[in-house]
Amino acid sequence: MEIAYRAQDIAEAEIVSGMLRAHGIDAHVGGYYLQGGVGELAPMGFASVQVEASQLGPARQLVDQYTAARGVSGAAPTTGRRTTMPKLVLAVLAALAVATLYLLVRGG
Repeated sequence: MEIAYRAQDIAEAEIVSGMLRAHGIDAHVGGYYLQGGVGELAPMGFASVQVEASQLGPARQLVDQYTAARGVSGAAPTTGRRTTMPKLVLAVLAALAVATLYLLVRGG
């Protein structure tokens, strides 16, 4: 299976998967269980739509039409696309560290 689209969430992945199935392309949504690992953070970027390698070209054409209609880009590279989640985690941890230091210095 090849990744045809990386969705923002499972709902969007299901929409794209349904669109591909409506055009005769067998599609599978992956990432259901990865979303549970982020805890309280917003689960984004873990969902993907996968198709057989032989159907990747037609699938990406349909995904390109979908993203063009929405005004976003989403089809494509399977490497290096999503770097916002680790940055978000680091930002949250840094904020917690600053808040902890503030409380320690303040004596609270």
